Amino acid sequence: PGDRFDKAMYYIELDYTPYAYYSIKDGAKRYEKFTSPTFYLRYNEGFSSWQTNNSKYRKVQFAITQSVTINEFNRFIYLINGGSFIGSKNNLHFTDYQHFSTSDVMINLKSPFTSFMLLDNYSASTNKHWMSSMLNYNSNHLLIKRIPYFQRKMFTESIHLKNLYTPDMKIYTEAGYSLNLTPLLNVGAFVSFRKAKYQDWGIRLLLDWATVKRIF
Repeated sequence: PGDRFDKAMYYIELDYTPYAYYSIKDGAKRYEKFTSPTFYLRYNEGFSSWQTNNSKYRKVQFAITQSVTINEFNRFIYLINGGSFIGSKNNLHFTDYQHFSTSDVMINLKSPFTSFMLLDNYSASTNKHWMSSMLNYNSNHLLIKRIPYFQRKMFTESIHLKNLYTPDMKIYTEAGYSLNLTPLLNVGAFVSFRKAKYQDWGIRLLLDWATVKRIF
């Protein structure tokens, strides 16, 4: 049928952190501190060839990420990612497009640090090339925590600035402010722009599903 296809693929990934400090506990290496960015390079290829409706593609992407401790109360976290499909795309299926973490609903399971809060699912998906940046500033004393009543409360504040470029969508920008109420729960307000023109705004209640999975 036209809505079915076969797929065989592989990927090769290289992760490199130039300055990573670790200790040995019970004969196992445990990383304690990273003082440099981590670099990622990944190559994907779909190569199935034993059916007529095959999934074939080649994709290369890179990323740079780091969490920078400014002082005891402030931290800067960034993630830069880019990539491109190379060669023929005649047999590239939508499931193999480059998809991005998005969730345009008020209550969701995404992280405001690594997701676009005001984009519909798959609205930015591309089979061409892309570049994204996610900049996050986290602080124990930013805005609300400067009010005396809240200074002893156990939450932190964050400012988010995220950008995404694809040939079809052009430049999309999202800015936000959030309260990290617990390691799992976050609430924030976000605003978005398309090619520097206002597009949308929204309030989000977020349960970080990645953290939940690590716990359980």
